Amino acid sequence: MPLINPVRPRTIYLGQIGPNVVHNATHSFSVPFSLVAFVTTVALVRSLSLRAAGAFAVPVALSTIAKPNYAPALVPVVGLALLV
Repeated sequence: MPLINPVRPRTIYLGQIGPNVVHNATHSFSVPFSLVAFVTTVALVRSLSLRAAGAFAVPVALSTIAKPNYAPALVPVVGLALLV
């Protein structure tokens, strides 16, 4: 069935829409690890301690194992935040 773009009604999408809301199964698996990594990152930036660094390293390692694409986005930003 063609889909009409409500913003531009003359534009009709003739492609196929996938049946899944989530197009990548690894994303669903890695989201909990990424959220925990984010929370521990906030704790690390708020209090620079060895305990916070250890609590940060474990979820980041698990997140990297689950989906390696997120590590290159997280680690440099955390490094810059720690320098500031």
